[in-house]
Amino acid sequence: MSFNINDESFDFDILRAFDLANFLNENKHLKPESFLLHSKYNTKKLNWFLAEQLKTYPKANHKLPTFTATHCWFTSKSYEQSSSESSALFKSTLFKGAHLLDLSGGLGVDDWAFANSFDTVLSLDPDTELNELVRLNWHKLNTIHCSRLDTTAEAFIQENPTRKFDLIYLDADRRSTNSRQLSIHEGSPNFFEIQAQLFQMSGQILLKLSPLIDINYCLKELPFINKIWIVSIQHEVKELLCYLNQNSSDVQSIHVIEIDKDGEIHELNSTQQESAFEPLGQTVESKSIFFEPSAALIKSGLSHAYLNHYQFQSIGINTLYFKGTTPDVALQNHGRFFNIIHEGIYSKSKFTTYLKMNGITKMNISTRNFGMDADTLINTLKLKTGGNDYFFFGRNTAGEKLFFHCSKIANN
Repeated sequence: MSFNINDESFDFDILRAFDLANFLNENKHLKPESFLLHSKYNTKKLNWFLAEQLKTYPKANHKLPTFTATHCWFTSKSYEQSSSESSALFKSTLFKGAHLLDLSGGLGVDDWAFANSFDTVLSLDPDTELNELVRLNWHKLNTIHCSRLDTTAEAFIQENPTRKFDLIYLDADRRSTNSRQLSIHEGSPNFFEIQAQLFQMSGQILLKLSPLIDINYCLKELPFINKIWIVSIQHEVKELLCYLNQNSSDVQSIHVIEIDKDGEIHELNSTQQESAFEPLGQTVESKSIFFEPSAALIKSGLSHAYLNHYQFQSIGINTLYFKGTTPDVALQNHGRFFNIIHEGIYSKSKFTTYLKMNGITKMNISTRNFGMDADTLINTLKLKTGGNDYFFFGRNTAGEKLFFHCSKIANN
């Protein structure tokens, strides 16, 4: 459903005076489609704006709690593409300065957060109707250091080539062709087409990229890359941040950020020097604690280095499951610890016999480097999921298929 109704002009002062809190309370039980069929409001565009709120608010309460608490306005597209408050606030702790330029303002969540760290935030977006909503929201939020211009990044750069900023931020639109683009070249605006002008305006640039993008691709393609942050919220990777510093000679570093349900930030960081972590002397077989790293830690490409540093070893060079002797508090927010009940070589007959002998009828299953994903394994063996038994399937360095029967460690 789109809110763009081009056949009707609209006075946005109507929204400024509208009691959105009361509207949501009275109509929260309605589906947007039902509301549109029975709406009592007198303009088509107002109806569609209101239907957008009914569609978005049930999802937005968790992602944007400050925005929903002050009854801000959303559109579905801007909401889906926006940062969460927790990730935006994290970004705002990384930099401070006088002037920030945001080339892709969108819903303005990042601008709102950056206003805590910069004296002024200048934000650009060509969507004039969205910009009206953003200005209304900033008024509700008492955001006084932000301004929004109705223009594209390319037009602004051409018209203001001598402007200087402490930091330029870009979260390029990756869905302009209705697909999640993984190449930086395909974003809008295209960073590579404007990078020379941007580095004339600032020596520091922060790019927010797709959580699916390959880190090695970023390290190879981006100029002056200094730091990468992999930002995960409750163990789901949400964004990848690349910091480009034209004047820095620092060694490149990768930072794994886990933001928990309370907004607390847990970080692992390392330079890209895996040799700095000495290999352990203990054998994998002597260890009784199983560790499943988080998606963010895996994406960092440094799982083996981190885990080796914290006295864990992988069960196989290409299998990102690890074994150790003691759960390490430094890792508890970057994966899950389990006690190993049993481990063995996998075959269908041996595994089904093991389940029967131990009376196991339900289980939780994960696979890595096994040749079969969890759903396929469940369907093939006609297994039931759930319960307190956890099974992990992978391969050792010799290529043998293994299974691990585990129990979850309390408070993990």
